[in-house]
This record gives sequence, structure tokens and C-alpha cells, in this order.
Amino acid sequence: MGARSIAVLVLAVLVAVAVASFGGPTASATVPGANGKIVFGGGDIFVANPDGSNLVNLTRTGDAIPDNAPQWSPNGGLIAFESTGNRDIYLTSADGTYHEAIAATPARETLPSWAPDGTHIVYTSGSTQNDGDLYVWSRDRGTRLLVALPGAEAGAVYSPDGSTLAFTWTNNAGTSDIYAINADGSGLRRLTTSGHEAQPDFSPDGTKIVFSSKRGGTSALYVMTADGGAQTRLSPPSADAYESPAWSPNGAKLVYVRSRTGLASIWTMNANGSGETKVLTPQNAFPTPHWQPVVDVSPPTISFPSPADGAVYLGGQVVIADYSCADGLGGSEVAACSAPVSSGSPVDTSTTGSHSLTVTARDYVGNVTSVTHTYTVVVDRTRPTVDIRNSPDGMTLSVGDVFVVDFACADEDGGSGLQLCGSYSAPEGRLDTSVAGHHSAEFHAQDRAGNWTQRIVNYWVAASPGNARQRLEHLRDVLAAKRPLFTLPRHYYARTRLERTLASLDLVLEPQRWREDGTLRPDAGGLAAMNELRQVTAHLVWGDESLRDASWDIAVEPILVTRELAYERFDEVRALDNTGAQAKFALWRAERHLRTGDGEEQPMHSILSYISSWQALIGLPPCC
Repeated sequence: MGARSIAVLVLAVLVAVAVASFGGPTASATVPGANGKIVFGGGDIFVANPDGSNLVNLTRTGDAIPDNAPQWSPNGGLIAFESTGNRDIYLTSADGTYHEAIAATPARETLPSWAPDGTHIVYTSGSTQNDGDLYVWSRDRGTRLLVALPGAEAGAVYSPDGSTLAFTWTNNAGTSDIYAINADGSGLRRLTTSGHEAQPDFSPDGTKIVFSSKRGGTSALYVMTADGGAQTRLSPPSADAYESPAWSPNGAKLVYVRSRTGLASIWTMNANGSGETKVLTPQNAFPTPHWQPVVDVSPPTISFPSPADGAVYLGGQVVIADYSCADGLGGSEVAACSAPVSSGSPVDTSTTGSHSLTVTARDYVGNVTSVTHTYTVVVDRTRPTVDIRNSPDGMTLSVGDVFVVDFACADEDGGSGLQLCGSYSAPEGRLDTSVAGHHSAEFHAQDRAGNWTQRIVNYWVAASPGNARQRLEHLRDVLAAKRPLFTLPRHYYARTRLERTLASLDLVLEPQRWREDGTLRPDAGGLAAMNELRQVTAHLVWGDESLRDASWDIAVEPILVTRELAYERFDEVRALDNTGAQAKFALWRAERHLRTGDGEEQPMHSILSYISSWQALIGLPPCC
């Protein structure tokens, strides 16, 4: 815009007169929206974050003639302001890259204010500071007179719906009050009567007007209803001057100028007058702040975990309502988040049937979201059912067979509904056939009332073909393959037992101890093998208590194999110096120990499974 030529002395006089006469720069109309940046003038036009950070000079004129009274356009993209050098109205973009003079006449054009639709601007035009009438400018119609009264009309602002303007009228006697007119200039009405009010600004919802007042001899901020009623002081008692108030776009705060002895600062407070916070102190005479509206057309969001939509609860069950509301980034913030039951309180489960809870969220510009969850309250004491359509109960499978149980769960009509349906031992219904022997699989169901049903099926897995010797050779190979598991120092005892077991199996499997049909010979060789295995059995059972995990498996396997071999040969060897009887007694003790002792090391059902598995390996019928 170039350098201004009006003298600095003249400027100082004008600013002093403006402040003294209380007709200084006014806040502009506030359009509902989210809170953006704060713009202010008094020198160049600056913008800053609401906390005073990120200060940017938009006009950068570099001369002593200030730009002042900036006002954001309704969409937050343009700024209208006055230049006190030539007293004309200009536009600039939010980033300061665009400038345009829109009202440039020999008269003094000051204090612009946008209409809510952004198509026209109202401002004051007069020959001196003590007179002035209201004019309206638009691109399609140019400039036209809106209202002319004796004295000066200044600082006009539109209501958010565009139907009304409020302004300061300073009459020829020098008193000033807040007046209102219709948007076409008709219907003049007086809102204040003390003769010391100025600088009105409508709240974003149009129900209130904030203004500055010098009633009682002190400068303060007041708020009243849009028709002039319920006038209430907001600012605390202070020797400071409170002026140029403007609403935040979300209606929750006010921005204003607070000054003393010529030093003016920008402050904010809550809409009820609490929480005064200093934003910054500009290096200019009178900053006249205005808050940028950020257009908010997005409704707030609702998070509503409980009660879950479609959930079923028991009569009398304690169910806590859990919900929260949020407005998105750049939104106008949540003004209300409510439901008939507050979050953190229990919902109604006292009566059976269908219930609902609706949460409603509203932001400061009026966008509304509602979410309703429906839940059912029941009385349920009936267990769910587990239907197994292809039950393997009593079946014999082979090692490695694939068998998938076809099962389904159901709750009764009007029940609380299924919560669980599955199997811990047969995931997805697939039976375990990796080890020969007796097996069981459970299938369960639970409803939301906690009623539990379990069905168990039993089945056998047959061993691989082969006689007793071949099966023992397989056992030896399996145990030998476990040697890499026991290489650390803490595996010493387990490794020792493993090696002794393998050595015993090697003795048992010496060819001279076996008949051609794969059975042990009833002679001293067979008895020696039995005795060797009995010794290993006793050592494994009555030794130290360090057995854990895989080492326990290694300990159990030869015990059970030896047990079955001893039982198989008992009738043949019991007449021969009682060796077989001794072996059988030792194994009986081992079996008793496995069945009744050390339950913490190996659960009972696992022991029985081992016994059954090795009975099948040896080829004996079930006995346990």
C-alpha cells in the first residue's frame, strides 16, 4: 500500500482522542465456527495463535501510520481493516499476499464489519471523527448509505443470522449507547441507557451482546441479552481499561484489550468472566483483536463402548455406562455430551425386555450427533447346549489320522446368548492323534449369564504296527533324538537319566534276549534286562526332584514301558528267584507314585495318558 504521508503527530492526537472519547476501534461481528487465529492491528496487521505464539506481520507497511480494526471474513480467509493514514478500508488475505482497497473516498472510512454471508461489509464514513454514518459496501452494488443519525454511528456489527446490526451511537451531547437496527436500516431501538457504552459484539448464537462500558467511572466489560436485558458485568474491579471485546467463534471465550497508562495488551477470558489470561503485548497503541472463525460443518463424534449395542444382560447385572464425545481437529469443540444416564453410572437392568440409551453430542456451532444403543435384559438359568454331530466317542484311530469333530453350540430362545463355544483340547474340533493311547477331548459352551456346559468324548489312538521289540527300538530312537535338548549344565541330572535309560534299552534290545517272534526270552538274559530297567525305574522315581518339562517326559516313558514288559513276563519269571516279582513290585510302587504323588509336577490326567499310550505301544489291552 506504500508509505503514508500523514504526520506522526497527527496520528498521536487522533489515537488519543479516540481512546478518550471511547469511540475507538471496535470488535467485529463473530461468526460461529471453530477457534482459529487472533488478528489485531494498531500498527501493521498481525495474526497469532490464541496463546500468542507464531506472530506474523501481514501488511508490513514499515511506516508510522497504523493499520487497525481488522476483522476476519466469515470463512476465515480474508481480513478487512482500516488504514488510518488515508482512512480507507482495505482487504488482505489470511497469509498477507493479497491487498485491495474497497472503500477509498475523501471521507474517513473506518471500522469495517462483515455480514455473515460474506457478500458485503458495513463501515462508518464521515468527514471528522465526531460524525459518521453507516454505509454498506458490496462488489455487486458498490457503496450505499444504511443509516444517518445526528452525531456519529460507529462499530456496527451484524447478528449471526444477518437480520440485525448493533452499533454505538454517540449523539451531539457526547453520550454514547448501544443501539440496534434491522439489516435494512429500519427499526431503530436503544439497548443501553447509561450514556457510557460502546463496542458491541454479538455472541455466535446471537442471544447475547458483549460491550465495553464506563458506567460508574471505571472501564469494564458487560454482557446483555440481544434485546438489552440482563446487563451483567464480566470483568473484575480494576484500574485497567477493558475495551474492544470480541467473542471466540465457538462462544466459549472473549478476547479483548486491557490497558493502563497507554500500554495495551491482548487478553482472553471465559464467557462467564472467569479465567483471565494474558495473550501478548503488541508494540502498538491499540491492538483491536478479532478471532478467526474456522468453518465447522462436521458433527462431533461419540465413543460408546457400554452398554454395547445389541448386548444381552442379566436382570440386576451391574452395567456401567461408558461414553465420551470429541470434536475433530479444527472443530469448534464439544459444547455438550449427555445422555439420560451419565457416563460412569449404571444403566437400568431392573426389568426384563428391551432397553435403549441415547448419547447426544453438540459442538459450539450447533452440529449435533446422536448414537443409540439397544440392549436386552433377561433372566437366564438354562445351560446352553453342545451338539456333536459326528461323535468319535469310543472310536479307535491311528497315529496321524485327521479327524475333525463337527460340533455346534446354542442357547435357548430368549436366553442371554452364547459367550463361548469351543474346545481347549481340540482346537477347531481337530482331535489329537499324535500319540498312541487313550485320549479325551472336551467341548464347551457358556452363555452370557455364566451358565456352563461341557461334553467329553473318549477315543483310542492305535500304535504303529510292529512287535514289542520293534516298538522298543522306536522308543530308543525317539529318546536318542532328545539328546540335543539337554546340553546345558542345569540339564545334568536329566541328561544322566537319559543316557542310563538309553543304555538300559540297548541291553534290553541285545539280540540274545529276544525270540524270533519279538518276545523276551524267559531266561537269565531277559531277567537281567528286566532288572536293569527296574533299577532305572527306581532311580528315576525316587531320585532328586529336579525333573521338569521334557526331562519329566523322558523319566516317565521307560517306567511305563518297563511296567508293561514286567506285567507281560510276570507269569513266566515269577518262579525264577522272584526277579520278576521284584520288578513288578518296584513298578507297582512307581505307578502308585505317578498316580498319587507329585501332582504339581505332572497332573493326574497326563500320567494316565502316558500309561495308556505305552500300553498301546506295547500292544496290551487297556487296563487303567
